[in-house]
Amino acid sequence: MSLGDVVGFATEVLRKSKIDYAVVGGLAVSARGQPRLTRDMDLIVSIRPKEVAAMLDAIEAAGLKIPRRNSVEGKLKAGRPAKIVWDKKFSFDLRLATYRIDTEALRRAEAVQVYGNDLVVIQSEELIVYKLVRFSPVDHADIVGIAGRQSGALDWKWIEKLAEDLADESGIAAILSNLSAVRDELGG
Repeated sequence: MSLGDVVGFATEVLRKSKIDYAVVGGLAVSARGQPRLTRDMDLIVSIRPKEVAAMLDAIEAAGLKIPRRNSVEGKLKAGRPAKIVWDKKFSFDLRLATYRIDTEALRRAEAVQVYGNDLVVIQSEELIVYKLVRFSPVDHADIVGIAGRQSGALDWKWIEKLAEDLADESGIAAILSNLSAVRDELGG
């Protein structure tokens, strides 16, 4: 099995279930910045907590047994990401759209080719803000790669608004200091 199998499976189930989704994380970075390896597909999905069970039912009906389903369902309903294990190597991670940035990311997402797959991928600005939350060395490198590929076309005012909103909603003040550090480094 390959990550391509995971991508095809997850997106087909979501499409058939008429669930709006957008790709975030490493695959989105590969589309918007510098291609990089990843072993999972990160998705935000536009459903209400009461619709989680039906989405998980659709995944299982399509042929993938969800280990620790009750835990996965509980995490998603609580607004936390949950990992759907494909095999020992690959997975896809789901998170309900709960923040304003999620709504904007879904609204502005567009279909692009990523490693031969047609995927709905978030825009660079939203991706940068998501990367500011954890801001690990990989996240920093992803942001630099995205900014480099965009050649000055990033909307820094929009990024700042999204970062302020997310910092306010999540209570993670470090998002704003991380943004300041990135802007100083990149001249944004």
